[in-house]
Amino acid sequence: MPSLYKHQQSFLDKHLDKALVCFDAGTGKTLTAVEWLRPRQGNAIVVVPKRIEDKWKKELGDVKATVITKEQWKKTDFIDPTALVIDEAQFHSSGLFTKGRSQLATKTYNFIKKYPNMPVLLLTATPVSSTPANLHTLLCYIGVYVPWNKWREEFYNLMRLPYLPRPAWIPKPDWRTRIRPWLLKYAHIALMGDCVEYLPPITEEVLKTPYKPLQQLSELTPMGRFVEEHRNEQLEKGKVIREIGAEYRKVMVVAHFREQIAQLEKELSKDKKVYVLHGGVKDQEAVIEQAQEDDECFFLCQNQVGVGFDADTFNVMIFASQSYSYVSMVQMKARIRRIHALKPVKYIYLQSGRCDKAVYKQLQLGKDFDVAEFTKTK
Repeated sequence: MPSLYKHQQSFLDKHLDKALVCFDAGTGKTLTAVEWLRPRQGNAIVVVPKRIEDKWKKELGDVKATVITKEQWKKTDFIDPTALVIDEAQFHSSGLFTKGRSQLATKTYNFIKKYPNMPVLLLTATPVSSTPANLHTLLCYIGVYVPWNKWREEFYNLMRLPYLPRPAWIPKPDWRTRIRPWLLKYAHIALMGDCVEYLPPITEEVLKTPYKPLQQLSELTPMGRFVEEHRNEQLEKGKVIREIGAEYRKVMVVAHFREQIAQLEKELSKDKKVYVLHGGVKDQEAVIEQAQEDDECFFLCQNQVGVGFDADTFNVMIFASQSYSYVSMVQMKARIRRIHALKPVKYIYLQSGRCDKAVYKQLQLGKDFDVAEFTKTK
């Protein structure tokens, strides 16, 4: 068995067949899962985001299991599985008993229901993202069944809102406080600060950047106008990033919009080598490896691909624009803060106009940014 940290060994010593592991990003969930699988290997299944499929196959080593993407999982069936591991389980956590139930959650729920004695391990650093239903779903997967009506009464209010045609169940203002005891009772939590003797400091800075407001918006819908305005706020940020890059040999730059990534790649390459990672890049592992090994470069990443890789040779991350997903932000920030290579890190958020500010404010509250909700109140 490989060398394990105390929090990893402590979990494995419990010998649990069903568990929700909520270790901080960067604290070794994958290795913990591989060792959990070892006595349960054979016809085991590991469901992962596509970007980390190859990494998981490599990490399994001599442990026998089938690794498939969450897209494949929706249309693939298995007979008599010896175990099920779901990495980044938050993607499977849509409300099971609401209209928003996803195909992914439906498949996972039905499969676990078909094999109730199957060992199940859920891995996620963010078990609760945007709604109390997230944790309810994950608990169902590990055999903790709370009647939906009881859960709804605990965490929601039935309300009539001016923009809805009929009353709806809306999360209570203090639901995140209310849900904490449930998380502590049923999840196995390890925070980065609890896993090491000394945790180097994190510095966060917000920089205001110039932009030229649009004189007229072409989009007809409020949501369309917001996105158009948000895209416009990104056009003048290259110069600021180049100035920051002059202070540091290696800088990781995160952006939400693909056209912004293309623009920044062209501008930043005037100063240093630029490595680009987004959903359309084919050999992503090679790009990551090259960026890690280079002594002086920009590493330009799309917000949505921030899972399953180390970028610990960087200690500065600039959010040129932020995704509307809280989970994406948490995952991306963890790329440069890994338990095996801890050091002081700095996060810089570039803000131009009201759109940048609104997204940042919501994410800092631990919530997804909802464009539709925001534009209805403006």
